[in-house]
Amino acid sequence: MSKSLRLGGLLFVSLAFASACHGAGIEQGIFRIEPLRPVAELREEAMAAQPPKEQGTFREAELADLTTLDPTIKLDIRYATSDNFLSTPLYDQPRAVLQRPAAEALSRAHRALMKQGYGLLIHDAYRPWWVTKVFWEATPVQWRKFVADPAQGSRHNRGCAVDLTLYDLRTGAAVQMPGVYDEMSERSYPSYAGGTPEQRRLRDLLRAAMEREGFAVYETEWWHFDFKDWQQYPILNIPFEALANPSATQKGPASKPFAVAMNVNVPIAPTAFSAGGKAHLAYELHITNLGQWDLQLLSLEVVDGDDASRVLATFSQADLERMMRQASEKTVLGTQKADVVFVWVTFDRLQDAPAKLSNRFKVKVGDYPETIDVQTRALAVAKNPLVIGAPLSGDHWVAANGPSNTSAHRRSLIPIEGHAAIAQRFAIDWVQVGNDGKTYSGDPKDNESYYAFGRDALAVADGVVAAVLDGIPNNVPGIDSRAQPITLANVGGNFVQLDLGGGLYAFYAHLQPGSLRVKAGDKVRRGQVIGLVGNTGNSTEPHLHFHVSNSPEPLGAEGFPYALRTFEVQGSIEVGRDEINAQLADPGKSEARAMAIPAEGEIVKFEK
Repeated sequence: MSKSLRLGGLLFVSLAFASACHGAGIEQGIFRIEPLRPVAELREEAMAAQPPKEQGTFREAELADLTTLDPTIKLDIRYATSDNFLSTPLYDQPRAVLQRPAAEALSRAHRALMKQGYGLLIHDAYRPWWVTKVFWEATPVQWRKFVADPAQGSRHNRGCAVDLTLYDLRTGAAVQMPGVYDEMSERSYPSYAGGTPEQRRLRDLLRAAMEREGFAVYETEWWHFDFKDWQQYPILNIPFEALANPSATQKGPASKPFAVAMNVNVPIAPTAFSAGGKAHLAYELHITNLGQWDLQLLSLEVVDGDDASRVLATFSQADLERMMRQASEKTVLGTQKADVVFVWVTFDRLQDAPAKLSNRFKVKVGDYPETIDVQTRALAVAKNPLVIGAPLSGDHWVAANGPSNTSAHRRSLIPIEGHAAIAQRFAIDWVQVGNDGKTYSGDPKDNESYYAFGRDALAVADGVVAAVLDGIPNNVPGIDSRAQPITLANVGGNFVQLDLGGGLYAFYAHLQPGSLRVKAGDKVRRGQVIGLVGNTGNSTEPHLHFHVSNSPEPLGAEGFPYALRTFEVQGSIEVGRDEINAQLADPGKSEARAMAIPAEGEIVKFEK
């Protein structure tokens, strides 16, 4: 029933229109007609014909590529696809070019609209004369007021007309107007009083922006705008393949671009936290080069979002190479390529972290000689990490792969169901060492030889058990020894996940089979034993993997920082070694920490 109702609404529009315009209709947002003759036959004739001869003196044509002039202008060139009123591609290339004065005026209109949350989406610009002839010959007489007479030529042929609409900067999607592009009905009139108030507002917003830059709307098409000097240019019949292609002949823009085609996203805003006796911010910049030339990152400054003169951290090009996930030589992002920059900013005290921050890049675009500054929008910075109890008890616990900008957990960007996240951003692999600094005593192939094996895993806060997994056998310790092939389902081995409230979850992985003391739905209290440390899933030796994240998905979530109420630092390990060799401090030389997360390599004694 609901399906019929939805289709009924769409059929009302298309059938009502078809009754007035036999042989035409709207199909999935595209207006289509039945051509009077086959388009292939009309195309052959039109390409053999000649444009009308004109009298007078004209300005020399200087066709400029719109996306070269301003990469933030978007294209949806309908006549390069079958999504047009003839249902047939007419262009061999999806190009949009205009006479340079018109192109520059269009870019100014686009920049003005961006301040209001919209951009320009181009459907057509310069059009060779032979295409105009095809349109005329294919269109029934009663609708020819919507197409240009080839005997007079079109303003599109002169490179001074553009067909366009608006797109929403937030979503990237085209907005809804009172009528669809190329529709041959009264809904296409700029003065049409139908449609919704919002559709009419957007139509009028587009018109006002274009008129301020010297364009005039065509009387029967809300999307068609003519540039004021169109009479000064001749009718052109140059095919797109004969036009200079800037991306093929240049390696960079000829002049400074209005905007750098660089898209920077931050998946989760940073929360300040304490570790290693300092305060830190850890976040990622997902950067995509949307332009047609290489983009080189030369440096990055993290600045206060409320005072850009306050520089919080500076990273050189060499630093960026180490901070990027797949950096090519010299931190170059090729056209339409993406990479991730792992940012870690350190302060002396937690109160030194700003309320907001912004990222300021110096970049080069292709071989354009000047360096260009790109500053991102300000990000809010939180200063309230989750306060929890200890996940274990006792001493000599090593924060292996713990929080740092180089740990394996920090760089584990894992795509799950089409979304890449870093659930392990602040994860720790807790292993226990003896007085000799090693994690085992005896046979290294026996789980019982490891100090961590069988230790109690403790609830870090009051909460509810969100999920559990049991029944996965222990591995034999070793780099390549796994009891089962590793999948997304069993990568954490036997686990317990606690819902801590506030949208945050604690994840305990690699527990012993049969040792879980809780089941899904159970309420737990801080300090309660929930299972025993084991060696299951993707684990090389007995340890407890622990992290906090913002989703019940164990790995399809974003990791969140936390703070232990108190603990002692008893020493450290040399980070980066294949085998743990702890350096314990002399007795009585432990360093007390409070409201912090243990940093990578620290050896910890948990509070009782």
